[in-house]
Amino acid sequence: MEIKLIDRSSKEYADFALRCGTVFNDPDWLALYGPKLALYGIFNGDNMVGTFHVYRQRKGGFSFIMNPPFTPHIGLAVDAKSKNASKAMSETKKIIAAVAEHLDAMGRGGVVSCAVPTWATDMQPLTWKKFKVVPHYTYHTDLTLAQSELEDRMSAEHRNLLKKAVKDGLVCRPETNMQVIKKLVLKTFDRKNTGIDETMLDSILGKFASSKNSFAFAAYDKEVPVAAAFCIHDKDSANYILSGYDPESKHGGAGIICVWNCILHAKQMNLKIFDFEGSMLPEVERYFRGFGPVQVPYYTVNKAWLPLEMVLKFIKREQF
Repeated sequence: MEIKLIDRSSKEYADFALRCGTVFNDPDWLALYGPKLALYGIFNGDNMVGTFHVYRQRKGGFSFIMNPPFTPHIGLAVDAKSKNASKAMSETKKIIAAVAEHLDAMGRGGVVSCAVPTWATDMQPLTWKKFKVVPHYTYHTDLTLAQSELEDRMSAEHRNLLKKAVKDGLVCRPETNMQVIKKLVLKTFDRKNTGIDETMLDSILGKFASSKNSFAFAAYDKEVPVAAAFCIHDKDSANYILSGYDPESKHGGAGIICVWNCILHAKQMNLKIFDFEGSMLPEVERYFRGFGPVQVPYYTVNKAWLPLEMVLKFIKREQF
């Protein structure tokens, strides 16, 4: 296996991403990150059998290798062509071993902290390279279920708040004005006293978002937008990546009615999965769980230059 830098605009990569990847492998999505994103092809001879990307930056004089912002993982995608289960598993293991070797080399003298997609469950090659492998969780809603079953799977609290939102006259509709989404997202981050890269937010909503790859719903109270949810999608999955809420509204069902409409819209598009892009924050996890999805594990892999790792153990012991 050989790993080489590749051009996101090449036809070979575009074809591979469309065939084997997700929306997070889309060349237009990767273009948002400029030179800080490094895109790699994994080759077996002349054949590209996999791809992944990392986001590189420097902090305090150290290099950091991580997921791109607003991207849940490093876009690892493989094309294991063998129909034999054992052989396909062996091919995938070789690819992951090559990625482990490459990440190890990239991270020397710095920090590697990346996530892999939910399908990548064989973390042995990364463990063998002394990465700390940590489980995390997202939530998936199966969109092939009937709408009535999706409703039944919701918590009683979510169902009651959804009914109350309708009863109180909140109107939820598709939102094409991305400035509405942006303002509500910023209000949410201001309320939580956490920062957000506004330039990146503008790039997602202004440069990437289109009717072909994304959709949004906003809840209005007397024609005033009070909550919104924004999703991007590929041919199989919708991914819930942004939401916003006006704290002055104080309506507990406003956000729920937006997410519920996103789920129904994704179902109408004949997508298979609604991915909540899960959070490890207890209050967010509880909110997602209220929609009745299935918990799905994924892994982060972490490694740092040993003196730096000793410091990080005090700051982020759960990762290092």
